[in-house]
Amino acid sequence: MAIAILFVAFLLRIQSAMPASNQNFLGGSAMSYPDQPPNLNFKNNLENVLDTLVLRASKTGFSNSSFGESPDRAYGLYLCRGDLDTQACSDCVSYAKDTVLKEWQNFIEAEYRYDHCMLRYANRSVVGEMDENSWSTSFSNPRNGTWNRIWFAQVLNVTLNHLSVQTAHDSSGMRFATKVTKITRSESLYAMGQCTWDLTPSDCNKCLTKMVKKLTKCSYCSSGRAQSPNCNVRYETSPFFNGTAALTSSSLPSTAVTTLRGPHHEGAEVM
Repeated sequence: MAIAILFVAFLLRIQSAMPASNQNFLGGSAMSYPDQPPNLNFKNNLENVLDTLVLRASKTGFSNSSFGESPDRAYGLYLCRGDLDTQACSDCVSYAKDTVLKEWQNFIEAEYRYDHCMLRYANRSVVGEMDENSWSTSFSNPRNGTWNRIWFAQVLNVTLNHLSVQTAHDSSGMRFATKVTKITRSESLYAMGQCTWDLTPSDCNKCLTKMVKKLTKCSYCSSGRAQSPNCNVRYETSPFFNGTAALTSSSLPSTAVTTLRGPHHEGAEVM
């Protein structure tokens, strides 16, 4: 029988096991089988998978691998932020690998989320699988601004929904997009969306739509982040992503570009 590890308990366990680093651990999820714990054969197969993923992270932002024979075959995949270079991607996946190898005996399946990457492993294939149960959200405290909450909620909702469509239909296949929306003349909303590359555009949009619904419940939060094993969405009122990546993201259809009208008829252009 499988037992899901609660997000908070998993977070505390992993934080205590992690070596000092500048990698920002955001949380994750895990699964254990008390009647069938991982054995050394699984560990050896997992190490092979992780070594392969670290090597590939120096070349590409997403990959998956598997190694070994059933029932101890190990599977894994990673996803790096689409605005980062391969060095940052490789550093994050390598750090995640070290953390996994400190904890492998406790979990037969786990997902580790960092600011720069996500690493997931299991004793079964998870490629293309939609996990709708393992998700997390975080929000900032309310921030004083010249915009009101109703107006900000409208801007946030339109921006993130446009972002979901743009991400899902990213022509590069990276399932990554960024957006900047003017809230007022002096303030902007910055948003980033991403899916794992193994998802179809339809599944990517479905995953992001669920994350957006969770984020838009807080109309007074000036920043928020929602994550699952398949996708993630983040927004801030300060820049946080690489500007070059934002410029190279695929564009929305012209019919989806909207100019909002807010207080005092001040337009908020979704770019």
